[in-house]
Amino acid sequence: MTYLDVMHKLEEVGTEQTRTIYRRHGVQTELFGVSYKELGKLQKKLKNQHELALQLWDSATHDAMVLACKIADPEKITLDDLRHWIEGCSDYIVTDAFSFFAAKQKTEAALELAEEFIEDEREWISCAGWTIISIVTQRHEMEHGPITHNYLERIRNTIHEQPNRTRYAMNGALIAIGGYIDGAQDEAMEIAQSIGKVQVDHGETGCKTPSAQPYIKKILKRKAEKQSV
Repeated sequence: MTYLDVMHKLEEVGTEQTRTIYRRHGVQTELFGVSYKELGKLQKKLKNQHELALQLWDSATHDAMVLACKIADPEKITLDDLRHWIEGCSDYIVTDAFSFFAAKQKTEAALELAEEFIEDEREWISCAGWTIISIVTQRHEMEHGPITHNYLERIRNTIHEQPNRTRYAMNGALIAIGGYIDGAQDEAMEIAQSIGKVQVDHGETGCKTPSAQPYIKKILKRKAEKQSV
């Protein structure tokens, strides 16, 4: 399928109902309103069509950008490409799709990007940085040490000063570090206690911000149950 074929298909399968849902979740860019079920069908047909993915991202259309993250080839994308892509993120749905794709880079490269992004004052860029950290952490590819300690201290000292969705992503990183990195649990739990409730405005949705302490305990309990089997 060509770029125009894909854009026509996205327009064809989009619905007003899905557009309304995405708008409630903060999407303000052009969109067709394509469900994730329909995006999944297209992903199966188009997987690893990297040049097409680059075109879809640059369309600046919500559904096309999410699809781009699903079909781009992580072996062909460059860090400069990803630095270009992050500039196009303008809502948390696209930002999450971008972050999951960017985290497919080797751990060292993914964290290089993440550490650049968390220094940025813009909401979606810093949000992506912390989300990448969460994803890499959950792959069990990090050990507790100076890097994770610095992440935790940054969360302790700055979380309440950050933009809305950055606070959400930082809270997620705190949970991931505490739940998945051996030796970080006590420090993460203490910081969760110290920062208290993290306020995030979820707009016209039923989404909620998880409380870090009980969520970390839930992850640790699941891990212990798996190990005892």
